[in-house]
Amino acid sequence: MEAKNISDFLWYDCADKTSKNHSVEMVRKFVEKLYKTAAGDIFVALFLNIDILTGNSLNALLKIFEDVPQRLLILVTSQAPEKIIPTLQSRIIRIDT
Repeated sequence: MEAKNISDFLWYDCADKTSKNHSVEMVRKFVEKLYKTAAGDIFVALFLNIDILTGNSLNALLKIFEDVPQRLLILVTSQAPEKIIPTLQSRIIRIDT
């Protein structure tokens, strides 16, 4: 897959030091942005270190995994996959490297 431009890609770094508390509201805004942006060609969303999110923030993130726009590819990284809630684990394909 070849990216046409940077607007085809968004990432959310859960370990970002500028925001120690990734609130439910921050995650919801990102999910809303994904729904709006993923309307065109194939779009990639990357969630880095998803295991750092709190339970409530992970639950807010579930919305995008329950109703994924057709042309959205979601990539998730984690250093501690056992911390990801089972509901989210059931919606992703795990690749260990």
